[in-house]
Amino acid sequence: NEVIFATKDHSIHFIDVMSKERIVKLKAHKHAISCLELHPRGTYLVSCSSDVCILWDMKTRNKIKNFAMMDFQALKACFVPDGNTLIVLSKSSEILLLHFPTLQVRSRLICTSHEGSKVSLKNLVVTSSGKYFVVVSHDGSAYVWDLVSESLIDEFQLPSALGDNLSALQPMYFGQTQKEPESHCIACLCGDSQLRVFQVPEGLLLFSCDVPCHAFSIIGRRV
Repeated sequence: NEVIFATKDHSIHFIDVMSKERIVKLKAHKHAISCLELHPRGTYLVSCSSDVCILWDMKTRNKIKNFAMMDFQALKACFVPDGNTLIVLSKSSEILLLHFPTLQVRSRLICTSHEGSKVSLKNLVVTSSGKYFVVVSHDGSAYVWDLVSESLIDEFQLPSALGDNLSALQPMYFGQTQKEPESHCIACLCGDSQLRVFQVPEGLLLFSCDVPCHAFSIIGRRV
């Protein structure tokens, strides 16, 4: 069992949970690391910063490759649950869908408002069902995309703008069985310190915490 985290010196640390000792320290980025994303099968790790995205081998903990895209500064990356697609959100609000493990660009998407202008995006999440992904703008608008058709299918407004931490938006399972539609859910920690759970694509509010929250974590059905 390991804990993986990034520090201000642009390095990635692997810590053994039982011994509390550092297993290895990896340093390959020149700028702050904004995101660490583990492959669903635990075999790969993706790290993102404004200079480059890096694919790591979790068994050897060696760098497999850099995958920098021209004029594309990555903000956050998310694997689709089947592990065959990596979605990357850039600081310029572009969305890349990459085949995995080839990392070839499958689609390049732009989120636009009803007026046709480009939306400034802040965060990204893929539902645990793998059917949808959601991007949230700086003003709290949530845009729901269908992963099969790669099309924008719905939009809803959060009661408050999303918190600044990238972990403020996470997928969760909400239901009795894996086949229930409620499994298309996301948990959001908004700027008003309220934790909320929404069903997508409708944007139906399923839960709201009545006490101020500063952080949260999801394990299975538990928040």
